[in-house]
Amino acid sequence: MTDTVPHRRAGRVPIVLLAGCALGVPVGWLLATLAALPFYLGLFFCLLFCLLVGATMYRSGRSARPLPLPALWVVGIAVSLVIWATSLFGEYCNVRGYNLYTYGAGGLRPYPIIGDVQKAVRGSFRYRSLCPEETIRLREGVQKGFLDQLRTRYPPGGFLGFLRWAMTKQELPLPRVLSDSTEPFQAQGVVWTVRVGLSLIFITGAILSQVLGLAQPPAVENDKVVAGTDAGPPSVA
Repeated sequence: MTDTVPHRRAGRVPIVLLAGCALGVPVGWLLATLAALPFYLGLFFCLLFCLLVGATMYRSGRSARPLPLPALWVVGIAVSLVIWATSLFGEYCNVRGYNLYTYGAGGLRPYPIIGDVQKAVRGSFRYRSLCPEETIRLREGVQKGFLDQLRTRYPPGGFLGFLRWAMTKQELPLPRVLSDSTEPFQAQGVVWTVRVGLSLIFITGAILSQVLGLAQPPAVENDKVVAGTDAGPPSVA
């Protein structure tokens, strides 16, 4: 059934936005890993998953069609930026490493996710075995060294510093922690920048291709069928 009250139709726009953001945040986090596949294969998943997000948004606002076209543009672009920004932040976390938390018999415990910088330094030791204390020391020391390098060379550091560094071809000398030497870690530069730009185009295109359909009124044929059904059988003159 289509809602024909104008203020109710306009009130459905925030619901469409919330539906897109609620699904877009986990999708963006997933794309942080999938988008980095070689040969730009990750862009396929940007298109696929964002079509699903757009379809969910369309479903949440379908009964209130037609919705204002300018509002749909704003909602579609806003959700696209949420997904894109989440994927970028997730990629930053995947590079530096982060902690998830699990709850078990001992209560809430951190579960470390090893980042790319830590894998690079660990790989430089090749087949050397590390005790648990050395593993923790290596993981925390490399992460701290990476963040310190971003803060010093690409202020203000952190996520924004990571974005500045990722667009270059510069190497960051990562401390090996367990030795006095460093391990170079290079950004992808132009390759990363092109991939990120294309991902925004694919995400936005997929979302808008679904959401803008809410500006179209329901099919006239369906309304006629409903009207004829409600009217009952024709009278015999």
